[in-house]
Amino acid sequence: MALVKNAICDYIDINSNIPLSVLNDFVHAKISEEASVESLVSLEIGRALEKYDIACVKTEHAKILLEKSETYLADLSAGDMLIFLIWLKRFSETQSKGFLESLSYARILIDENNCLIEPIASFFPSEYSDKNPDITEDAKIIKQELADLFDEDLSSWLKSIGAQEMSNISVIKSVICKEGYIDQNNAIKVIQFIFDSEQKEHVLDALSETEIGTLKVMTKNGVLESADTLFLDSAYGIYVNADNAFLGNFFGSSDKCVFFLMHS
Repeated sequence: MALVKNAICDYIDINSNIPLSVLNDFVHAKISEEASVESLVSLEIGRALEKYDIACVKTEHAKILLEKSETYLADLSAGDMLIFLIWLKRFSETQSKGFLESLSYARILIDENNCLIEPIASFFPSEYSDKNPDITEDAKIIKQELADLFDEDLSSWLKSIGAQEMSNISVIKSVICKEGYIDQNNAIKVIQFIFDSEQKEHVLDALSETEIGTLKVMTKNGVLESADTLFLDSAYGIYVNADNAFLGNFFGSSDKCVFFLMHS
């Protein structure tokens, strides 16, 4: 009976794709305090013993593991995380569309500060951040050591669940348009960056009305206000002819423009 009491059956083949110590801690906390990875049994034996309520690692436990990733995945090395991600990609191919969508918000990547981050909020490391350090300082960038291990197939999969290459548009959408990003210290710098980006590639066309609504401008009184309700001060280094009512004329965006009224 001791063998049965301690047995574990792994229905999702995670035991060889995550450190056994992590799996053991997870099983003890979420499935059975008596089970042990040292008593791992085959699927055939597991099915035969399931009537004795042995510990079985199933799909629902993968979901719990992802929800509790800060507890179980935070200390994984880059190599261990790579193995786990390869397994997760393979596992997700047998799951529902809803499960795949949920992975966008699961903390399954390691950033430069060794913190876990979600694919939907992450960027692949690149020279872009080195060239734009002020704008990208708050961006969640995948740890170089981990990213260097990705092959094209895994990178493509991560992109499909939200990870992005850094560009003017992706940084504006995912960093600058994040509620609370623009403050009194960076407001002028940020609007200048958006203006410069718009001259190159019409970034405003890629923004939703909601995203545009997050853009803030600092008034002469030091108060942040929505960009589409304010007059523009020359401190932003962008000059509008008095005959033109909107800076949008200078942005050149065909339909979605941030309309900064001139400062009175």
